Amino acid sequence: MALLLLLIVFGGACMKGLANQNKWSDRNYSLFCMFGLLLIVAATFRPSFMPDYKQYITEITTNTFSRLEPSFYIIRGFWQLIGLNPLGTLFTYALLGTSIMLICIKRDSKYFWFSLVLFVSVYFILGEMIQMRQAVAMSCFLYSIKYIIEKNLSKYILISIVAIMFHYSAIVMIFLYFLSPNIYNKFRYLGALALSLILGLYIDFGRIVDLMNNQLISDIYYAKTALEDKAEPLPPIYFNIRFLIQILICIFFWIKIDTIQKFNPKALTYLKIYTIGLCVYMIFYKIGDLADRLSTMFLIAEIILIPLVILVVKPNWLSKGIITIIGFKYFYSSITSYLLHG
Repeated sequence: MALLLLLIVFGGACMKGLANQNKWSDRNYSLFCMFGLLLIVAATFRPSFMPDYKQYITEITTNTFSRLEPSFYIIRGFWQLIGLNPLGTLFTYALLGTSIMLICIKRDSKYFWFSLVLFVSVYFILGEMIQMRQAVAMSCFLYSIKYIIEKNLSKYILISIVAIMFHYSAIVMIFLYFLSPNIYNKFRYLGALALSLILGLYIDFGRIVDLMNNQLISDIYYAKTALEDKAEPLPPIYFNIRFLIQILICIFFWIKIDTIQKFNPKALTYLKIYTIGLCVYMIFYKIGDLADRLSTMFLIAEIILIPLVILVVKPNWLSKGIITIIGFKYFYSSITSYLLHG
């Protein structure tokens, strides 16, 4: 059922985007909300063979406390009182992660159907259907970007605390408040990409962790590297196709940002965050799980950023075709990796 619902949402969003339905009419808003409901149902009733499903069911149906964040135990406890676990907990995470993300898309995306396409194809399956705690934290972070731009410190701190309560990786949000929504030096950010690649290739994290002599940091580091030892060896970063595509997208947007910003002033902040995400990914690439967890918090900005290519790549059918191809490629990869194992 989940796969069918995802196919309906992905196909419907593609068709609406290609048909140039980028205005908020009552009909589009109703359809957008309906697609959101379908995504919530898909995440709630995810197949039991998906990664992390059995671990979550075990955590939800027992009264034990482990390393998970406070929000998990609050939500679990509420639904235990009502007697609707594990379904209630799964529903709550699906509702929060999906609805907050769609609110952000409606608020910030000029081409909301294509943002929905990218969300479903790139992030929804891995996030709301597998890494559901981090998915809510990512949605909170995307929502908080408004307060980075407005420089509303109190609201930004409040949302950061909520995000951290859902996933500890959201602690990286704290440092982004000081990003300027207006001032930029594109060569500084492009240089940061090159520097991050060099650091990622040559830095010895094991040596640094040993010198720090901190038990908590050592435990986290060696737990992550243990996961890497069990997994297949990572290819060199320059053979990572998705990463190379993201780098090209980032460089293209820095070249075109002056033009894009005239149509969407928020684009610069999203581009800065996207660039930081790529830098984080490169620096920690050797620790694959950590690189993915930290960088994804920032790279989620691409669901708002990438559709803006329509503003600068003409004719429109070409730019829309590029976005659709990117979406289809990652949607196909996601469903074959996670939804066709049953």
